[in-house]
Formats: sequence, structure tokens, C-alpha cells
Amino acid sequence: MTRRHLSAIAPSCSIAHRSSPKLIAQARVQHAKTLYVVGGMYGNPQALDAIEDMLQEERGDVDVLFNGDFNFFNANLEDLDLINRRIMRFYSATAGNIEISISSEERGSEGCGCDYPSYVSRDVVARSDLIVKKLGEVAGNLDADVLSWLRALSPFANYCIGGARVAILHGDPHSLSGWSLAVENLETSSEAFRRRHGCESHPTTTLRGSNQHCDAHDWMQAADADMFACTHTCLPFAQRVYEGPESFKAIFNNGSAGMANFSGQPYGLLTRISESLDIPKGSIYGCKQGEARVDCLPVQFHHKEFVEWFLKTWPSGSPAHTSYFTRELRFPHLLMT
Repeated sequence: MTRRHLSAIAPSCSIAHRSSPKLIAQARVQHAKTLYVVGGMYGNPQALDAIEDMLQEERGDVDVLFNGDFNFFNANLEDLDLINRRIMRFYSATAGNIEISISSEERGSEGCGCDYPSYVSRDVVARSDLIVKKLGEVAGNLDADVLSWLRALSPFANYCIGGARVAILHGDPHSLSGWSLAVENLETSSEAFRRRHGCESHPTTTLRGSNQHCDAHDWMQAADADMFACTHTCLPFAQRVYEGPESFKAIFNNGSAGMANFSGQPYGLLTRISESLDIPKGSIYGCKQGEARVDCLPVQFHHKEFVEWFLKTWPSGSPAHTSYFTRELRFPHLLMT
């Protein structure tokens, strides 16, 4: 990744998770002047507070869309109810695998619905299933209006911003829980990076090429999209998908709004898309996309308060502590270059 401006780098799942580029293209198109796409907040109340502080600093109208997995660590009734009611009342949302899992009749008994790729260890998968099982048990005590709202969430949304068509996804265009748009799965990911993730033998997603079944450019054409804004995979990246020397589409995966994303940087990330072409304050990287501007912005939540809050529900030895607490103290190995 590069600061400010992007360089030229650019499934098996449950029926409830399935989608297609054609279905995305047929969905209603909404309009916004500026849109925050907030993926993977993971129930972090401090992150939601920080996002609302960011809105106060914006000029003009800003729409906010939480594109899934805004629940996860909030596995007590007070926090679960509070997060969902705030989003339900004031913002827009689409479903992530977590929302589908905890609002179904089984409420987490079928696992987290993450559809992890084969290179993710079984221990990580098992702990995620336990986290969502606990969250689902708590969700059974939510009021009917919140559960009904969660069940009615769409798996994707379309926006038009400054003339650019933006498809908001959770995973990838074929599955709400798909991993084809994960940074480690793009063909331009470095071999060293893929080795660190243990996925060097896993197939990658081509940008342009003969394999139409795994071609991001073809997916965007079929979805009638100039850009995919996604999340789900917990690590951020941005990619240009070139159509010609002066023309490209873009993929922005914000990683996580509610957890650290970069080595040594204890903040979350969101994707900001605006008809204003000015580079927004705090932009980590971004580019012009048609007549719109898209940027990755830091979500500077109060990290110490988040850690204290986290430990109340997930003490040492718990599944979430084992899987995620080290990440919050040492932060991921992903580097900004």
C-alpha cells in the first residue's frame, strides 16, 4: 500500500450467504454525497463513539453504512442491544456473517459462518465458532424488533456517489462470507506475505485474464460497479483494476473498523467515498475513482478503554482472548509502505 495515492498494484458457503454479481447489479441504487463504509466493527463501542466524533468534523451531509460484522465481541446483553439499537436508529446497515448467525433460529449453533479458507487453522475456526455461539445465546434475549431488523438486512448495497457506482459487499460478490477479495488472495500479493499467512499454495484472484470465474474485473463489470467496498477478512488493502492506460476500477477492503490493522498502529479503519475530490484530513491512502474520491481513514478509538472493556467479557483463556488479544496489544504484522 502507499500513502495518499494508490500505486498500480493494484466458494463454498451456506445458501443464506450466496450472492452473485448479477444480483448486485439489479439491486436498488442509493445516492450519497459522502459515505462512510464501516466494516468489521466487531461490537467495539469505543469505535462507534470514534466514528460519531469523525462525523462531527465532516463538512456537509455524510451517510454511514455498516457493512456487516458490527457485532462480535459484544457478547453481553447490554452491549449487544446498545450497539444494534444505535445502528438501527441512526444509520444504514447490511448483513455480515455474524449478523446472520446470531439472528437465525439456531443463533450461532451452526458456527460463525466465516467460511474460513483452508489455510486458517482449525483452532482459530473453533474459537470463532465458540465466540459466535456465546453471542447467539445472548442474542436470544434481544427484543423482537432488533432481531427482526437483523434478519431483514440485505447482504449488499449499491450507491452512486459523484457519478461512480459503488457496490458495498461484506465478503466477495459471490458470497457474503467469501474470501476472494482478501489481500492474501490477490495475485499481486507478495510471496513473502503469502508465506506468512500459510497460503502460498492457495489459488489467487486474477485482475484480468482468461479465467473468467476468478477475474475481479469481470465481476465488477457484471455487477455494474466502478468499485467494490468490502471487509470480512480483517486485513485492509486497496487495489486498482485496470481497464486501459487511463481507466481503472477499484477494490477497497477496510479490514476492520473495530480492531488494529497495521503494525504499531492501534486504530481501526473505514472507507470514505465522496463526491468531493479533496483529500480528507487523516487519509492514509486513497485515489480518485471517476468523479468521486475514495480514501481509507483511521478510526481512532480509545484503545485503553477498549482493552478494559474487552477483558470484562473475554478474560484470559477465553476464545476471543486467545485469538484476538495479542493482536490488540502487538498489532498485526501488516506494514504501511
